[in-house]
Amino acid sequence: GLARGEFHGCMTYTHAAGVRNRYLDFSAPILADNKAAGLIVKLTDGVPAIDGNSDLSGLKVLDVQGWAPTEDNLAIVSNGCTDAKFVDYEVVAPVSELANENDQALDALLKGQA
Repeated sequence: GLARGEFHGCMTYTHAAGVRNRYLDFSAPILADNKAAGLIVKLTDGVPAIDGNSDLSGLKVLDVQGWAPTEDNLAIVSNGCTDAKFVDYEVVAPVSELANENDQALDALLKGQA
């Protein structure tokens, strides 16, 4: 079909855990740049506000809205430093007037929303 011009493109499928299992939408590619995802914490005099061994218990975690991984993925992964699950944290959406979702999350973090 592709060689004969019956199709106008090809697709690939990546099974990502979480909310993407339950929805189908046509949007920008989720893996185009294959960038690593992780947690960003505020530094004070070069010292992270949260220790890498933390299980995030009692903390607020800002979600970058509309980006993978989705907020429910944190519940199914383990801390790479301790191999323990993250527990008892609260996922919150950033409150920011900035247009870009990544900028919104960083702005909210620097303003102490999480």
